[in-house]
Amino acid sequence: MIECGVDNQSVQLLRSRRPVIGTAVGFFALGWSVGCWVARLPALASAAGVDHFGISMALFVTAVTSIVCAPIAKRAPALLGDNRAAPLWIVCMSAVLVGLSLMSSFTQFVLLMAAAGLAGCGLNIAVNCVAAHVEQRAARSLMPMLHGFFSIGMFAGAGAAFVAARLQVSLSSMTLCAAIDFLFAVAFMVLMNPERSVTRLLASTTSHGGPFDRRLLPVLVFSFCSSFAECVIADWASIFLRDVLHTAASTAVLGFASFSSAMVTGRLAGGRVLDRFGAHRVVAIGVGTGSIVLTAGLLTSSPVLSVIAFGVFGLGISAASPSTYTAVARVGNASANITRLAMVSSVGSIVGAPVIGLLSSLGGLRVAMLAACGVAAVAALLARTLNVSDDQVDEPAHGDLRFLDQGGSKARAVCASPPKTSALRTQPQG
Repeated sequence: MIECGVDNQSVQLLRSRRPVIGTAVGFFALGWSVGCWVARLPALASAAGVDHFGISMALFVTAVTSIVCAPIAKRAPALLGDNRAAPLWIVCMSAVLVGLSLMSSFTQFVLLMAAAGLAGCGLNIAVNCVAAHVEQRAARSLMPMLHGFFSIGMFAGAGAAFVAARLQVSLSSMTLCAAIDFLFAVAFMVLMNPERSVTRLLASTTSHGGPFDRRLLPVLVFSFCSSFAECVIADWASIFLRDVLHTAASTAVLGFASFSSAMVTGRLAGGRVLDRFGAHRVVAIGVGTGSIVLTAGLLTSSPVLSVIAFGVFGLGISAASPSTYTAVARVGNASANITRLAMVSSVGSIVGAPVIGLLSSLGGLRVAMLAACGVAAVAALLARTLNVSDDQVDEPAHGDLRFLDQGGSKARAVCASPPKTSALRTQPQG
């Protein structure tokens, strides 16, 4: 009887973790897909017969498609449920990878990149909706760790592409990457299977997002600023070391490596810190401190200090993006708010590169990146808005997502989505 009790406890523990593991697989699949095609852009450009301008146009189409099609991508979770929409978008990304391995013209290249923007946007919305609800059910901060799995997946995809490029394997190797992506979709469906998992996530059939809550406006501004600063440093850190501090190419790589590795570390280990001190406090201190240290690192002439500064900034801003998804999921319709947030953060990511390029042509790259530090400082001032939440538990609104608890043979609704008083309200409020 004791052994049976231990076994039952083990089974219950495994079942309680299945949704978390499944959601992590979804984020890893998203990162894997992006890493696979981004790292093979030179080979894709050669196959399509395009130059740098053609690559930039294709990437621009990808970004614009991901923004414009966000309201359309949101319909999939509304019709199928997030746990069914996510594997569907993963399969779509697999199809895009197969198409990229077979394309032979610029037109095909652009169309496939547009499809990648749509599928990536849909998968991003679906897995963040799932993550928001799994996090609320667990009553602890999981979003930073889950976003960390996206970064790990992107590194893995880029690593696979690097190996293929070093071995001079043709673009047909992307078919293998697509097959692995398909396996991620299968794994997600198994882990999130409503018959085997303690949690099932569903959405209503309505596609309307409901009225916009004005309290989320500063959160969206914060997301824009943090995404702007994050992408600027990720894109330009290594270029700064090479062109401004005149380091060797091998040393310049350390700029991005320091920033990205610190960010992944912060996301994987940041959940307990957020629960202990509150996301709005941790993010405000982290982004603020990172901005100050990065400003000093940009003003110095020492490559070592600059590399350290990039790492400190990566660690400080690591929890910014995950915390915004947690914040918007606590107010009103989670799916609609996450869609709006995805659009705003994408805009912040897109405008960063051209703005820095323009400022660099006017006053130099150092001045341009210092301007990005100023944007990050604005984000630090707005971080206090991340503690936004509803104060009362109301009746679930039409169109909200819902949890269904599989506690036995019959499913029962346990909470509306998002609950008006989140389980994460245990964090300090400022």
